Amino acid sequence: MEIPLQPRSTLVGGAQGTKNDDAGSLHRQVDGRHHHGAGGRSGAFSRPVRVRTEQDDRFYYPDLLVSCTRHEPSAYYTEAPVLIVQVPSQSTERHDRAEKFYHYRRLGSLQEYVLVAQDLMRVEVYRRSSGWDLELYGEGDRFCLEAVDLELAVEDCCTRFTGWGEHV
Repeated sequence: MEIPLQPRSTLVGGAQGTKNDDAGSLHRQVDGRHHHGAGGRSGAFSRPVRVRTEQDDRFYYPDLLVSCTRHEPSAYYTEAPVLIVQVPSQSTERHDRAEKFYHYRRLGSLQEYVLVAQDLMRVEVYRRSSGWDLELYGEGDRFCLEAVDLELAVEDCCTRFTGWGEHV
């Protein structure tokens, strides 16, 4: 008998300040959806988990990842995330948009790549199903993370932003 797999969300440690607040808020949304919904149970991890891109044997630390695999090749990395979220800073934005995104797209399991802005209310969603075309969402918008069947408001992800000096 095949047992349905429940997504496991992982909030990767090391982020500080606004970046950690935004990633943590999204982690609670994703984790809560699968922990409380339909009798499902998520496997939220507190340890850092890397993403390994097998084609070129690179390892990356995303801010949040969701994996639905039954057995990972290692306790320290996954090769099959379905959702990856980055909260780019000024110093990492180019790397997150270019190198990481290039390698992540080559993962056959990845369904969505999400960038959550730190300095304003903006979420960018890239989906395999649309050929990785940009979907841009701003203040007051709602969007769906199809990989985890979760609809969110941009405000749910952007818990803090410094552009206007307010807290959401």
